[in-house]
Amino acid sequence: MTPERAGCGVRRLMLAAGGHGIAHAKGHFELARILAVASLVGSLGVVLPATALPAT
Repeated sequence: MTPERAGCGVRRLMLAAGGHGIAHAKGHFELARILAVASLVGSLGVVLPATALPAT
């Protein structure tokens, strides 16, 4: 995976997390919950591959 593609996933993750905060602040609790779950699942997609990297 190229660094450009990896960065795109992190940007989507941060958008989901930010959207969760905005939705929660505006009282859209169902949307906030959906975005929270999406950001948690997305973070697994970032953290799990990172654990497979060799230690330097």
